[in-house]
Amino acid sequence: MTSKRFLFSIDLEEFYTGDGNPDESATALEELVDSYLSFLDEVGGHCTFFVVGDVARKFPSLLKRIEAEGHELGCHGDKHIPLDQLDPARFRDDLLANIRAIAEVTSRKPTGYRAPLMSVSEKTSWVYEIMASLGISYSSSVIPASTPLYGWPGFGQSARMIDSVLEIPATLVNFGGVKVPFSCGTYFRLLPLILLRRCFFGLDQVVGYFHPYDIDCKQRWNYQKELAGRPVLNHMLFVNRKTVIDKLKQIVAMGYSICTYSDFVTKNDLELEKRLQCP
Repeated sequence: MTSKRFLFSIDLEEFYTGDGNPDESATALEELVDSYLSFLDEVGGHCTFFVVGDVARKFPSLLKRIEAEGHELGCHGDKHIPLDQLDPARFRDDLLANIRAIAEVTSRKPTGYRAPLMSVSEKTSWVYEIMASLGISYSSSVIPASTPLYGWPGFGQSARMIDSVLEIPATLVNFGGVKVPFSCGTYFRLLPLILLRRCFFGLDQVVGYFHPYDIDCKQRWNYQKELAGRPVLNHMLFVNRKTVIDKLKQIVAMGYSICTYSDFVTKNDLELEKRLQCP
C-alpha cells in the first residue's frame, strides 16, 4: 500500500512590501524558521526550503542549519521577481545567481526550483529549457488553475516532464466548481480544520507550500508588493496565522509523512513513470 505523502515546503523569503522592498524590520525570519524546524523535528519530517538568493546571502548560517538538520535547499529566484517580468536572458542570470548563492554556503548545488509567486504559466513555459541547462531537475512552480495572480489552468493535476524538468504542480480540490490549492499558504490558513481534513482525506499525495510570514503573528499590517491595489486579498495574508502549526500537526496525524522533493522524486521513479505524461 502506498504511504500518504505531504510535500510540505517553505518558500524562504522576506515579506515584500508595496514599494517592492523587504519588510525586514517586522519579519523575524530566523525565529519563524525555528518554529517550522521545531514542527518538522516533532513530526519526524524533512522538507524542501526554496530559498531566495538575497536570503541565502543574508542568512548563510541559517541555510547551513537547515541543511544540517536534513532538509533540502532549492531555488526561489535570486531577487524574487515573478517570471512574467523577466525575459529569457534575465531569467537565466537570475537563476544562476540564485544557484551560486545557495551553493556557496552549503554542501551541494540545488537541483530544485520554485518560481516566485508560483508564476510559471503556459506563457512562461520557456523557462524549463533554461532550468535544465543549469542543472535543475525538478520544479514545483505551477498552480493548475486560475488564481488572482498566476496559474496554468490547462496543466492538469499530474506531474509531467517538460524539457527534462519534472514539474510537480500544487494539489487542488474542487469547491463548487472553483479549483482551490487548499494546501498552500493563504488557502490553508483561511480554511477551517474540518474542511482541510476533508480536502486531504483520500489523497495519497498532496503538494503545498508555506512562507515564514504565514506563521508570523507579530508582523505589523502592511501591503504586500503584488497586492498593493487589492486590499481584500492583502488582508487575507494576515488571517489565521496563529492556526497554521496546529493545523499542520493535525494533518500529519491523519497519516501523512513529510519528505523532501528530491527524496520523493528519487525514491518513487518507478511509480512516477506510470503517471507521467510528457507533452
